[in-house]
Amino acid sequence: MANILLSVRLSPRLAAILDRATQHLDCSPSELVEMLLRGSRAYQEEFLRIPVQGRFTEKRNLRLRPETIQELRRLTGYKEDPFGEPVYDIERSTYIRSTLAYFFSNSQAFQSVVPDALRAEEWARILKEEVQTLRTRQTARAARPGDPRIGVLILLLPFLVLLIIGIVDLFKGSAEPPHGTRPPDLPNGPEEGLGEDTGNESNPPSKEER
Repeated sequence: MANILLSVRLSPRLAAILDRATQHLDCSPSELVEMLLRGSRAYQEEFLRIPVQGRFTEKRNLRLRPETIQELRRLTGYKEDPFGEPVYDIERSTYIRSTLAYFFSNSQAFQSVVPDALRAEEWARILKEEVQTLRTRQTARAARPGDPRIGVLILLLPFLVLLIIGIVDLFKGSAEPPHGTRPPDLPNGPEEGLGEDTGNESNPPSKEER
């Protein structure tokens, strides 16, 4: 049977160490993961108690043999629900991350599982180099200047605000009648029933004047 594709997301540190280890061992990431999974049962209780921390932003596509997938099912407590859907006591990706994190931080356990593994001191040196490399990359990324287009937008922002205000004032001015003109819907004189106040209010004639 053909190998089965399984995608796993790792932290940048785990992904970097996995790539470095496969270079030294002259094997593929899938082969190394298979070796570690086969030997993980003896250490399962130890590494599952410690959750793997970090942002899992690095994707690795593993092609595992069918017997390895079956073993991974047993390790993760695979079963099926009443609808036939797979259910795991622990997610496969979580189990693989925990396996890698444990063996990469424990050189003796790594050597007991992987044939022709590196000596403990050499493996420790590789881990130290990878950690230093990751720290250097993170520092360089933090010091890298931002997108220059953002700076240009910040410089143009006041001009854009002034342009918008000018357009609003233009439309506002065109909607108002010219100064000193009367709106066309009003008559020239006072409206009927609304007499002007002339200040010469006349009193009705008294009896003597009649």
